[in-house]
Amino acid sequence: MRNLKYSLEYFCSPIWIEEDNENPIYENIEIDILEIDHYLKDEINTLNNIYQSKYNDNYPPEPYSFSIAEEIIFISRVITSSKILIELLKNQYNVIFDTFYWEQRLTHLINELENK
Repeated sequence: MRNLKYSLEYFCSPIWIEEDNENPIYENIEIDILEIDHYLKDEINTLNNIYQSKYNDNYPPEPYSFSIAEEIIFISRVITSSKILIELLKNQYNVIFDTFYWEQRLTHLINELENK
């Protein structure tokens, strides 16, 4: 089974497919190629657009910031979309998503919000 990676990166689609099992190079593809529910496609495209809007042309290493509430909601949506993507594609792809990173970031932000 081929790997499919869900990963937000600037100037790219968030969907990456492993070229083949012997070659761990990932090709960036458009979400529309996948046979998944159009609501999920729309959600992933919306999340990607939000992410892309945070790119800072003046100083790329430091993207524009979210408010705490905005980032908590954004991350919650990314995590939820990943779970749905994994479930819908489980018979076609091994979906790779950095759940640990996203959940840790979410926990950190929630703690930060609670301690204000």
